[in-house]
Amino acid sequence: KDWTLPGISVNYGVRFLGICTKNESAFTISILTNHEFEPPVVPPATAYTLSRCDQTTREQVRMDPVDVIVGGDGSKSTVANTSGIRKRQLETFFTRRGDLERKINVPGLKQVSMVLDFKLSNGTCPKTRTDVRGTDPYYVGFLVKGIAAVFKRFYYGHCQMQLLFTREAGMEIMNGASSLGGKEANLPWNTVLRVCKVVLKKPYKSQKHLKQALLHTCSGNSICASIVPVSIDLASTTSTILRTPEPSHVSISEPRHVFSEPSHVSSSANFKAESKKRDPEPEHVSVGSGGLEPGHVSGESESGQVSEPRHVSGGSGARDGVVVLLVGDALSTAHYRLGVGINTGFRTSKAIGLALRESYKGKSKEEILVGIERIFRENVGGILEIVLDLQGSTMYYETYCGLIVFFDHSSDDLLKAQSLYARGSKLGEYNPIDDSELATLCAD
Repeated sequence: KDWTLPGISVNYGVRFLGICTKNESAFTISILTNHEFEPPVVPPATAYTLSRCDQTTREQVRMDPVDVIVGGDGSKSTVANTSGIRKRQLETFFTRRGDLERKINVPGLKQVSMVLDFKLSNGTCPKTRTDVRGTDPYYVGFLVKGIAAVFKRFYYGHCQMQLLFTREAGMEIMNGASSLGGKEANLPWNTVLRVCKVVLKKPYKSQKHLKQALLHTCSGNSICASIVPVSIDLASTTSTILRTPEPSHVSISEPRHVFSEPSHVSSSANFKAESKKRDPEPEHVSVGSGGLEPGHVSGESESGQVSEPRHVSGGSGARDGVVVLLVGDALSTAHYRLGVGINTGFRTSKAIGLALRESYKGKSKEEILVGIERIFRENVGGILEIVLDLQGSTMYYETYCGLIVFFDHSSDDLLKAQSLYARGSKLGEYNPIDDSELATLCAD
């Protein structure tokens, strides 16, 4: 059903598949679904990025003219993929201790996590202890080796527990799961059982009882428990303009290298404040006569450098095009234990609003398209930098330095709000860490 907002038609019960061109104009390709929340079974979306809209004859397919696409379709974004926007793993981030800003590089930055979904019992989640054992997510680490923290999301009929492992334990678990095929029986059930004995009022007597308490609704009716090496993946650009084809000659300027990722983890003793130039300028992707398809996009070259996108020109005047804006996990995945996903969503929604206001200013379509892309990029760039630095630094402190990150909620600066502590010799004892100690704690 179509619901009308001011100047906008919202189509429910459809799934975006790709983009095509017809008469030098762009259209989205969507497929009708049987139910608003039931995704259809379709081939890979790349099969629907067509040079001409009349190449698709699939039943239930619809095409709609489009000028702006906002891709908020998750970490495996079809919008990003069909627009030629690739992702890379976050390995470089900044910390801020006092007035000193430091750049840190951690190849393969990740934090191993295990997520378990419990069944409801009489309409409620498992009862947790009300003392420090059940309320302090870091307390478990005093009693269960290899556990960095345990977070519970027991509310609104949703009973999820997330275990975060230390770096050493996480590597051991991942290596074991890989060598044994990653099957359910190879998950660290003894560790989970010990965690439950710490945090739950009525812990489980055995692995069998623990597994019976978990949901069995995941793929193949298997237990809903999984080990995940959490990493932060970010798109190579926040936005891009896709151009429709033109018959004239297309010239492509050579890329120049503007960014490189060092191949080592910087020692805390050798930190240097550096410019926060993190990504190249936005991509403007285009092709010649083959239709609206992704051309060269920013990404790591064979030398490990990220090259500036190639700007395509040719013919007289600018061609018609589509602005693609990425938001949410399509732009950068969120380590949801920090709660940055939903908060970033609300903050970037303002950037979308500011950008779309350009469409009401009565300029030429080309000026409108360029203006929308520029304003979105300028407004979302600062938000993205803060979120990436927060996630990268927190994962680094907790996983690679063995520290605990508390937050001063009265601070206006998220990075300065980070307070670093280490577990003491007594249960529940947390000792503040001075910056001078980081060099030893976070050494390679």
